[in-house]
Amino acid sequence: MPHGTLGGNNPTGVNQYRTSINSEQLEIILTQLINVENVTQWATILSRLESEHGISMKRSTLGKYLKTFGLGGSRRADLDYGATAAAVISHVLEHDPLLKDGPSEVAHQLGQQGIHVKRDLVRQAMLDHFNEGFDRRARNAKNKTQHLGVLHAVGPLEEVSIDGHDKLSALGFPIYGMRDKFSRRWLVLKAIPSNRVNRMTGILYLQLVQELGAVPLQLTSDCGNEVLDIYSYQNALRWVTFMQRLGWPLLPEAHRFLTSTSNITVERGWRRLSERFNSKFKTLISNAIAAGVYLPGSQPHRLIYFFLFVPLVNSKLELFRLSVNRKPIRKQRGTSLPTGESPDTMFLSRGIYCGVKLGQEGLKQVEHWETMLGGRKALEFLDKDESTWAEELYERVGRRLVTLTSVWDVFQSMASHL
Repeated sequence: MPHGTLGGNNPTGVNQYRTSINSEQLEIILTQLINVENVTQWATILSRLESEHGISMKRSTLGKYLKTFGLGGSRRADLDYGATAAAVISHVLEHDPLLKDGPSEVAHQLGQQGIHVKRDLVRQAMLDHFNEGFDRRARNAKNKTQHLGVLHAVGPLEEVSIDGHDKLSALGFPIYGMRDKFSRRWLVLKAIPSNRVNRMTGILYLQLVQELGAVPLQLTSDCGNEVLDIYSYQNALRWVTFMQRLGWPLLPEAHRFLTSTSNITVERGWRRLSERFNSKFKTLISNAIAAGVYLPGSQPHRLIYFFLFVPLVNSKLELFRLSVNRKPIRKQRGTSLPTGESPDTMFLSRGIYCGVKLGQEGLKQVEHWETMLGGRKALEFLDKDESTWAEELYERVGRRLVTLTSVWDVFQSMASHL
């Protein structure tokens, strides 16, 4: 993890360019950045190469490699209107039937599939084929909730904001999220059986710590009971790794409790989730209930429902998290936090890294705690017998691919074998 300073200064003081670069490895790295994360600005690519992989090169050298590998943004791809329109229509029909995403978001999501298109052509294609979406998005924009306040942070993991999201709970999918304040990067975004149970939220926290290899300097949350275990783990881990050396007065409290409306970092993230994600599933499921396809009061129906929808919801949540983390935040005045780059770039290569790194003993302790809580199995919606029963039905219908457009067809096929 980088230990730079604001402005991207070289923390090691080594300014020489590497003379030997593994071209095969570089091609893999650049393909990930450009065709998966949709990072096409050369300055950002150079910064990410140096901070994440220790690779330094001049702009001219990068240009030569990009030409050799056939990589680049919309200018290099140079897709015409016909090709752009075909890509836009296919994407919208499959991923955004309710027309929640504007041209910028659609262009960004296509870029994550390695399809780099010009935004003005995307806009024209959407005006030609999905014109009603512009009116819908304009009406929704008038009702945005304002979370006032200027946020301050010097770097990644100085403060991580955590909270539960209940907008899909009525459908059976409570969500829990953890978001970095400095970069606004979603670190965790997952549907779990209950976001009000200490054991489940605690497992998500411990999994994040293992993934990062570090503890956030500070957590912030509302005063809900579901964070009590997280509070204990956060305090214990930070004390063992940090406090004994520096002493309490030099550090902020490990976990700060706020009112729900003051937990701004995560609250600002929920609105976009509601607009771009929740409505797709609400409409999809409520229509099936209204048509009598899905009967929530039927236990067999409910088991098939969770068997199919839990992986679908969480896979789409993960795609949403990755997409939001990879999209640049527009440049803004009047904010002390960095803008103009993606949350991923800001988290990985900007600011002063504030995470409290854990040693091997600390990580073993975290793994032990997670095992004691039940690990990943504790986050499953169906028990072993229920899952086995549904799996057998799924086998009988040929293990068909489950997508937003096919899920109810698969559901009905499985239900017909009851």
